[in-house]
Amino acid sequence: LSSLEQQQQRQRTAIALTRPPGHHATKQLANGFCLFNFCAAAALHATLNRDCRVSILDWDVHYGQGVADIVTESASNRIRYASIHQVPAFPNMGEEDTVTGGKICTIPMDPGTSWDSG
Repeated sequence: LSSLEQQQQRQRTAIALTRPPGHHATKQLANGFCLFNFCAAAALHATLNRDCRVSILDWDVHYGQGVADIVTESASNRIRYASIHQVPAFPNMGEEDTVTGGKICTIPMDPGTSWDSG
């Protein structure tokens, strides 16, 4: 969060590459070995600044249902979440290629998909 605040003070574009994102944890529940959803917390914190917009790209073997739930429930229309993930896999969600409410984009990939597979 401190790097986010520094970025906001300088009013510049920023990117954060983070692990672990905590993407399975919801507001109420630790899930999938994720105790706290760092990614969603940082995004919500960023939108306290009315000029800030946040895009989250989650490229992982698992769908981050926790981030999707928190972003969907958020009153902010300035957070977008895209997940590229393998199906079938835990948490057995995000199995269809969808765009939900202009906030959530799910891109499921078959196991063994590669750059060469077309």
